[in-house]
Amino acid sequence: MPDGWSRNHKDIAQRAFTAALSAHLPAWLGDLPPIVAQLPTDLPRVATSDRQVDRLFRTADDWLLDVEIESSHEASLDRFLQYALDLWLRHHRPLRTLVLHLGPPEPLGEQVDGGWLQFRVRRVFVGARDAAATGARLAAKRAAAVPVWTGADVLDVGFWPHMAGWDVPFAERVHQAAAMAAALPPTWGPAALACVLGTAPAQVARAVLESLQEVAGMRSVLDVLVEDAEARAESRGEARGEARGEARGRQCALVTVLRARFGEAVEASRARIVAVDDLDQLDRGLELATTADSLELFLRNWEPGAR
Repeated sequence: MPDGWSRNHKDIAQRAFTAALSAHLPAWLGDLPPIVAQLPTDLPRVATSDRQVDRLFRTADDWLLDVEIESSHEASLDRFLQYALDLWLRHHRPLRTLVLHLGPPEPLGEQVDGGWLQFRVRRVFVGARDAAATGARLAAKRAAAVPVWTGADVLDVGFWPHMAGWDVPFAERVHQAAAMAAALPPTWGPAALACVLGTAPAQVARAVLESLQEVAGMRSVLDVLVEDAEARAESRGEARGEARGEARGRQCALVTVLRARFGEAVEASRARIVAVDDLDQLDRGLELATTADSLELFLRNWEPGAR
């Protein structure tokens, strides 16, 4: 097993699973706009919860898509409503909340009716899908003379162990799905394997991988996952560095403009100003700094959400 995978297998699987959802979830569900960007999952500081949303994307119609992967059935929508409010405060964009339940279907509500406060989610129960029919379809496609695979097939393989109708233990289901993923072409195999492992408990994923090390194609698939994870990490680091540099430049420019207009009084608010790293807010601050009648008015009007 590749060393990188042994050290960080769950993190690698989760990141690749997120990339697979971004690429293939609309096709798998059939009625979502294409996903065009993956967004940070941390919530704004004003949030009452220190948790993160599971996966956050931007779709082609410029909505946010919050995808929550749930292994248990939570009847209350309060947590998802809190996430939606926090995401609105950060992004000010319309939002869809999709809850993917890995278990069997249950009669759970999808809407909060709070008078003028209305909120709804869409619940998708992976356990409502037929494992036998899915397995037969995937096996037939694999055996075809010229198999034609799609993004929807990737998620079918990934979620296959959670579907209904299996008569073997969960670890064996994961074993079969991982073996199926390793047999797919290089274009699809790593993403499918990441989905299988990303939705399985860590100890099950590790045990299955150890038992499949010698399966044809498994090592090459794992190598691709590790290489992709390292490339993504490097890209994220470079992007974060560039963003920090841009923010630092705007912060310095803003302090300079404010000092020119309001003098040394700006120094008392310097820490507050340089704590802001949102580029849009910093740009707005530069506009306000040239027209505000006083430093006090500038700071009041520059608060997040102030208009």
